[in-house]
Amino acid sequence: MKTTEILLTIFFLTNLSLALAATEDITFTLDQKEYYFKTGENANINLATENTYSKNITGKLSTTMTQGTNQQSTTSSNSMPITIQQGKTQLGINFGTSSTQAIWKTKLSFEYFEKENRAINMNEITIYFVEEESEKQNEQNQQQSSSEQQQSEQQKQLQEQMDQMQQQEQQTSQKLSNSQKPQDSSALKKQMQQQAQEQQQAQEEFKKTLEQNQQLQEEHQKMLDKGYELKDMEMNPTENNSGDFKMNYKKENGNQAQISGEMENNKLKNLQTVSEEEKQEALNKLKENKEFQDIQKKLQNKNFQNNDIKIEKDQNETTIEMKYTSDKNQTATITAKIENQAVQDIKLEKDNSFNLWYWIIILTLLTATTYFLYTKYKPKPILQLIPQPKKEKPFNYKKTAKQLLTKSKKLFQEKKYKDAYEKNAQAIRLFLSYKNNLKKETTNDEIIKHLKIKNQNTKKLKECFDICSLVEFAKYSPNSKDFNKITTFAETLIK
Repeated sequence: MKTTEILLTIFFLTNLSLALAATEDITFTLDQKEYYFKTGENANINLATENTYSKNITGKLSTTMTQGTNQQSTTSSNSMPITIQQGKTQLGINFGTSSTQAIWKTKLSFEYFEKENRAINMNEITIYFVEEESEKQNEQNQQQSSSEQQQSEQQKQLQEQMDQMQQQEQQTSQKLSNSQKPQDSSALKKQMQQQAQEQQQAQEEFKKTLEQNQQLQEEHQKMLDKGYELKDMEMNPTENNSGDFKMNYKKENGNQAQISGEMENNKLKNLQTVSEEEKQEALNKLKENKEFQDIQKKLQNKNFQNNDIKIEKDQNETTIEMKYTSDKNQTATITAKIENQAVQDIKLEKDNSFNLWYWIIILTLLTATTYFLYTKYKPKPILQLIPQPKKEKPFNYKKTAKQLLTKSKKLFQEKKYKDAYEKNAQAIRLFLSYKNNLKKETTNDEIIKHLKIKNQNTKKLKECFDICSLVEFAKYSPNSKDFNKITTFAETLIK
């Protein structure tokens, strides 16, 4: 009898401990298994989280993405530290974008340690990029996963081998399917797909470079310690290890913060962090300044009201810009700099457009009156001399084309990519138009048609024009590799 009681007690306590452990868990929920976005649109997906622990849990969120094209499939993995807030929250994840139609297979997992290694592994979701709004087929199809004890190393290896085998089978099946389809007659379309894939790969590698930077991770942790949560991340890589980025944060009370900067050959530059608390502290410091108080009082006495405040921080220097508008629609701006907790360089700029237009109207009336009186009462000439036409200097089209190329390089360095590609194409058109005695700048198609009549090879020329046109109409993201290729072609042509 005693033995039975002991066994029942052990059984009861075991189940009780399991029940208590089950109350502490993390659950991820996605509304859909398939998500549809238009090409060029960011694939932003909301992940619902529920943390039943009595504290916030910090761990590593990992994504594994397989992208397929008509030529090949590529798989990339990324991870970053995140903190799951206690209770129910929403976590926004930006998976990037695609300029062409694409299908991305994506897996999400979250690993953390709480008494033991635990992990949440979501079922695979599919992201579709389509060209028309009508092609979107988003449907509610909820999937949910909770944390479980993490697999052993042997189990992981076995799972990875099985995943690799499955991917190889999918790639083989895709290649067989593609071999039965008629080949795409548009070489440009294939080139765009390949370039889009290369761009996506560069973005993934650039993200890895950011994640490995110690200084950036320290700033990220500071934001988490202040109660901020990372909402999304914007990246604009020019190379695998170079480019600029922005990391946007938000608190539950709505306060926002941002970390931004640049990477150049794996070196972090111009790192800037700004939060609502820092902005408010700088604004309070300005409002305590006597000079600012005097300027603001003068504006208020003239019925000026503040309607906009812009605060920017660059390392140890903060710039504040406060805009005012009067009841007569006149505007004024107060600008100030705060460096090392000291207010400096306060300026007031007022809009004198009313006075300017007043004098413009007066001068216009005086000019019109003077012209009227002169034409009415001027003496009529007895003999009119016929002016001789001036000889025009010959147009140096080669020099002008080189100047356009120089301007193009400068614009690209200033990150004005659209204007840079436009100037590059203009330099080539101008040179070829005048070289072939067309005596005017012609269109891309007219140049190519004229050269084909003369049996000249126009393949490289057309590729340059096509890429420039795509960038100008925001259908292709610029990169230094293509730009240098086009510039070299133009310089060789115009030399």
